[in-house]
Amino acid sequence: MNFVCASKAITLKDFDRIRRTCMGDEKITPIMDTFIGDLKVIDLLKSTVTIEVANDDFFTKNMCEVCLNALFAVYKFKKQCQNTEAALKLLADNAFGTTTTLKEEGIS
Repeated sequence: MNFVCASKAITLKDFDRIRRTCMGDEKITPIMDTFIGDLKVIDLLKSTVTIEVANDDFFTKNMCEVCLNALFAVYKFKKQCQNTEAALKLLADNAFGTTTTLKEEGIS
């Protein structure tokens, strides 16, 4: 069975040479032990775009630099939103004397 993406036919035999996040096949980087700063790429994938990568799954375990940069940008944006929400709730609590509950989002 073939799947066509960006005018290319992709088959199961291509899994070892394509990228997990964009299905491109140039300049691949293995992601299992890759970090962005002190953050593990597989943890960022799980917490930001809900893709779970495991050693024993069948799918490709490669990414490109463009996708790695995009992933980190999403992570930074998520953290910015969480920090802003926390600050706004704290400000509201102080201004109105109320207690606002902060939800844990599972990313730190």
